[in-house]
Amino acid sequence: MKVLLEKDWCYTLYSNNESYRLEVICGSIALYELKILLNQKEIEKFLNHGESYIIELAEDISKNSTSYLKRSIKN
Repeated sequence: MKVLLEKDWCYTLYSNNESYRLEVICGSIALYELKILLNQKEIEKFLNHGESYIIELAEDISKNSTSYLKRSIKN
C-alpha cells in the first residue's frame, strides 16, 4: 500500500487504488493503533475535501475509538 498522508503520532492514510486504510493512534496513557478501511461515503468525502477531512476523521476516531472498534482490521 502507498502512503498518501501522514502525521506523526496521529494518523497514516494508505491506498492501493482499490481501498483506503486509515491507521490512527488512540489512547492517553497506553497508546494503541486502530486501523479501519474507509467506507464509500468516507472515500467520497476525502476525495472532495482532501486532508482536512482525514484530520477530522482521525480526531473523531482518536476521541471515540470505541465507536470504530467494530470496523477495526488486523492488517
